[in-house]
Amino acid sequence: MGGGQMPEPKEMADREVQRLKKELILTDDQTAKITPISLKYAEQMKTIIADAREEGDFSGVRAKMEVLQKAKSAEVVPLLTDEQKPKYEAFKKKMLERAQGMRGN
Repeated sequence: MGGGQMPEPKEMADREVQRLKKELILTDDQTAKITPISLKYAEQMKTIIADAREEGDFSGVRAKMEVLQKAKSAEVVPLLTDEQKPKYEAFKKKMLERAQGMRGN
């Protein structure tokens, strides 16, 4: 996470929703409901990272991100069909692995 420029929340949310739309085959209605949820959490994520950069302390970032991810899932999962729910769990796992890989964990 260190020196790179973080994308804007809208860009992050749009990218996530497009991936979800492709992998879960979201309906237009689901996409319309999930987009503002994704944006809300992307904005919170940006704030957490900006605060950590300002304070020079990233020690609590992972725990805060996990709380955000759980809260976001609690809002997204009820919008999914039974067929989409396991795909969403797989998607989240893949994104987590990707994020850890980017950080070198």
